[in-house]
Amino acid sequence: MRIVKTAIDSYQNTIGVGNYVRGIYIDQDTKEVVRGTIVSKVIRIHHQGRDGTILTTEEGLNPNYPNHKSERAKNCRKVLL
Repeated sequence: MRIVKTAIDSYQNTIGVGNYVRGIYIDQDTKEVVRGTIVSKVIRIHHQGRDGTILTTEEGLNPNYPNHKSERAKNCRKVLL
């Protein structure tokens, strides 16, 4: 595991520690891509092999898995507050 300073989200925005993100996930019922409603602060970023850049957040971004507090950067979108 290698700690990094920034990551790139699904819309090619740069995410850093302290930024807020929203998850993008697949709804288990409809199998459609959905923008999440949960916004959480990024507390750590690291690079993990084939999984790419992983963001660790204060809260779980995917309501299907509320205990998972990390998500790939490409499955997130930066939110400006």
